Amino acid sequence: MKRNYLVVILFVFLIVSKLFGQNAVLPLGSGTEADPYQIENIENLFWMNQNANEWDKYYIQVANIDATETIDWDNGAGWSPIGNYTTFFSGYYDGQNYTINGLYIRRPESDLIGFLGYVFFSYNSGAHIKNIRLESVNVLGNNHVGALIGECIGNDEIEVSNCSAEGSVTGNDYIGGLIGKNGTSLLNTYYIGDVKGNDYVGGLVGSNKISLIKDSYTDVNIIGNDRV
Repeated sequence: MKRNYLVVILFVFLIVSKLFGQNAVLPLGSGTEADPYQIENIENLFWMNQNANEWDKYYIQVANIDATETIDWDNGAGWSPIGNYTTFFSGYYDGQNYTINGLYIRRPESDLIGFLGYVFFSYNSGAHIKNIRLESVNVLGNNHVGALIGECIGNDEIEVSNCSAEGSVTGNDYIGGLIGKNGTSLLNTYYIGDVKGNDYVGGLVGSNKISLIKDSYTDVNIIGNDRV
């Protein structure tokens, strides 16, 4: 009889885990340049999300990731951005041209909204964000909102390169399809979809601070002022 109870409890646990999907699974690797964390699934991505002390490490994505279940996370608020003013993301993420599909964020009263919320690069950090493909994103925030990054601070020696997003991005001020407020080089990037906001609204970035944008494009429907 006890064994049957254990089987039922395990079955219920698996069903609940499947429904809510918020299971943090430690990825392979150690987070170093020689042995980066290998992000293979949404569980690995959630582990990254939940471990702020690892936001200065090295990551590579090794498979396409289905993120559609994020619509049910956090009572409907969805994905919680990686990086904020308290603990910023300053690491290395190479998506290796694999996709993250269906990322959902609905946080209309929060700033720094995107897959990555606040990214800060120093000259000697060795940081880089590249080869990330976001598909069918649905992002809603307040200020500094983008599908990939809410706000990125760095310099022209640090790059966000070969990254793209497709979907819908909505907010108030500093709203960009890819990055809300940008302060680093963008190379070979694009955004396709809708962008809605009030001030400092752009197809690729909402605001760009003296930074190089090269070989990049947008195909968007923009609603807002100060288009970039």
